[in-house]
Amino acid sequence: MDFPHRHPFLTALASVILLWLALPPGGVWWLGFLAPVPWIMLIFDQRRPKRLYRSLYACGFIFWLFEVHFVRYPHPINNVLLLLLAGYMGVYLPIFVAVSRNLVHGIFPRLFVGKISPAVATLLAAPVIYMACDILRGWVLTGYLMGSLCHTLYRVPVLIQTADIMGEVGVSGLMVFTAAALAILISRRNLKMLIPLALAPAIMYGYGMMRMTERTPVRMPYSAYPDPWPARIALIQGNIPAVVEVDDKTREATERQYFGMMWEVADRRRPDLIVLPESMYRRDVIFAEPDAACPPGVKDENDVPYTEDTFRQRLAEIAPRTQENLQSIPDALGIPLVTGGSVTVYKKSGPEHYNTALYVWPRNQGIDLYKIQGIDFYAKMHLVPFGEYVPFLRALAKWFPGAESLSPIGAGGGVGETPRVFRIAVGNGREHLNASANICFESTVGRLIRRQVATLTQNHQTPDILLNISDNGWFRNSHETQLHLACGVFRAVENRRKLLIAANFGISAEIDENGVILQEAPHGQPHVLIASAEKWSGRRSLYTEYGWLTIWLPMVFFAVGCVRQRTAEQRISPV
Repeated sequence: MDFPHRHPFLTALASVILLWLALPPGGVWWLGFLAPVPWIMLIFDQRRPKRLYRSLYACGFIFWLFEVHFVRYPHPINNVLLLLLAGYMGVYLPIFVAVSRNLVHGIFPRLFVGKISPAVATLLAAPVIYMACDILRGWVLTGYLMGSLCHTLYRVPVLIQTADIMGEVGVSGLMVFTAAALAILISRRNLKMLIPLALAPAIMYGYGMMRMTERTPVRMPYSAYPDPWPARIALIQGNIPAVVEVDDKTREATERQYFGMMWEVADRRRPDLIVLPESMYRRDVIFAEPDAACPPGVKDENDVPYTEDTFRQRLAEIAPRTQENLQSIPDALGIPLVTGGSVTVYKKSGPEHYNTALYVWPRNQGIDLYKIQGIDFYAKMHLVPFGEYVPFLRALAKWFPGAESLSPIGAGGGVGETPRVFRIAVGNGREHLNASANICFESTVGRLIRRQVATLTQNHQTPDILLNISDNGWFRNSHETQLHLACGVFRAVENRRKLLIAANFGISAEIDENGVILQEAPHGQPHVLIASAEKWSGRRSLYTEYGWLTIWLPMVFFAVGCVRQRTAEQRISPV
């Protein structure tokens, strides 16, 4: 077939159109298996058009320009960010094809002289290099893996169960393996390719059926606790537009909507826990270390600079007041609360501002499940570049003090250092659940959630459920909410934990250990979901335990593929 090589731009464009139709908002999931076929044809054949990589980059840029167009909504400056992001993401398509071609037509023929055919070499190289490119995409600049090939399958749970072995990148690899067999079958009419063509889907479906129908091992006899189980958790979803600067009007609108929904669900349904989305508690919560330093330039109401002692005295008055404001909510409800909010911790080194998930429980319950009293919080560990921090801006500000003013968010907030579990009281405190919290786009980073679950388990704080709070109000009525939900489905399967999502603007959801979406709220509408949760079943996940192998093995293969070799390929001029 000469068409792919005579028309490389149209060939690559066919792939990205198929992929765009397969991903949300298109949602024609089976096209995900066909989308890589034209790319594989360009890898398999020895002939290489002169403008191949420029064509691939152009198509990759076009795809990401449409797929992530929602990043322009939060702020006008993000229109420039959209171009930069699409320009960066477009690089991975030519890298995938170039490294794969180097392996298929250069390195493999030299290493296995006469022992490996181009067809077999393509079947081996293309899936692993695609996985490596996804790993790089999920790591460089802190990582961005929304819109991955595997996300086309997020509503077909039987086909994604292998994620508990290889993670989401492994599912994408199996899809590329299928596409490679189909591409070779079409190009060379090689009927032997029917076997590998059927192999990967058979593995995905067979393993999926086994895992989804297996009897779930239970670590504790639930029958011994008939009253508290399952726990009932209320996920509150509002539709408050996100803003960079929160004024009194925005704060009042947020409290009126969310507090009204919260009081209603507390009165009528009495859940064990109420969860509000990210940033929906609009008042700062302040904590202070005993030796907290006074930030430079801080003055009192008379415009007199604070001394260190005066500042600490003032801080000792204000900090408990901000904590008491938050504490009064679960005290009045009689129900524990998780909400997103801003926390400032004054330290000896200066103030740190964190995006947090705050866990507050009623003081009048008398439940002794907690090692600390009052308020616990998880500080976000994975900040979004240009959304929550600006790379290198803090370092630049040391040399140019006014540099932070160039960004609407300054240099950005502080970064959390450790994962946390919230001990959720169930059944008047007779039992509890360990909930591992994560915030917003953290659920799109599989390696982060895997590491959090593994770390907490090693520290004898095994999470029973995953809890995500998000604010998707930044992206209006775009398909970002669906892409975000797709990432959450894979986090549940990878770690074999139920995932509960409370998201402003949506999509709030209850996702079980198999990635089945049990409930989801309508996008953009106020809604309350009452989700159920139980103790972790004990189901093993090889990805949670040994997920680092999924990262390093493809990367070793990728490094070998980057060794420049003189290949036997022939260059041809496109029409």
